[in-house]
Amino acid sequence: MTPRVALVTGCGKGDGMGQAIAHRLAAAGHAVVVTDLAPTGVLNVRQERAGVPERHRWDGLDALVAEIRAAGGSAEAVLGDIADPVDAERMVAAAPAYLASKAGVIGLTRSLAMDVAAWGITVNAICPGLVGTSRAILDPDPDPDLDPDATLAARGRAIPVGRVGLPTDIAAAVQYLAGEDAGYVTAQTLVLDGGGLTPFPLPRPAEGAAHG
Repeated sequence: MTPRVALVTGCGKGDGMGQAIAHRLAAAGHAVVVTDLAPTGVLNVRQERAGVPERHRWDGLDALVAEIRAAGGSAEAVLGDIADPVDAERMVAAAPAYLASKAGVIGLTRSLAMDVAAWGITVNAICPGLVGTSRAILDPDPDPDLDPDATLAARGRAIPVGRVGLPTDIAAAVQYLAGEDAGYVTAQTLVLDGGGLTPFPLPRPAEGAAHG
């Protein structure tokens, strides 16, 4: 599918359909704007009377955005009531603006490259996917007992190359683009995402298989 920006409503609850839809669309490469009436959604009658079990408590839209970003996706949160015309218009406007901000970086790269190329200056953009930094773990997983290596390894299995990116992967690309060998490379956008996140099963070589 061609990457788009999706406005997904009803995302405040951790066990709701909205958050599942947002995760799925983000994993497919789409940017998502997640919304709800309140940061943690609206309680139903039973929840209002009995409360929310501890296992279902979470930080709502902020937690959802952090989870999506940590997995290499793109997300923003907006509060509002889709039944209110003013709110609905504002949420939709926040979504065309979100797309423009992402496209703006690429547009600026190309425009600036045209302006300065005659002076031997190159301008390129790097778009990293999921990179195994501390932020990739700490934002969605505040549990102090979490095993960072095991968590990143599990997330890497959803990437064709079989692992998350490393800061050195990004640094190597920057070094190349800044060097003399890249003097003919300008106005380009380099996506470093290991092939991108996918919700589908990926082929893997048999463990211990010989490479020829």
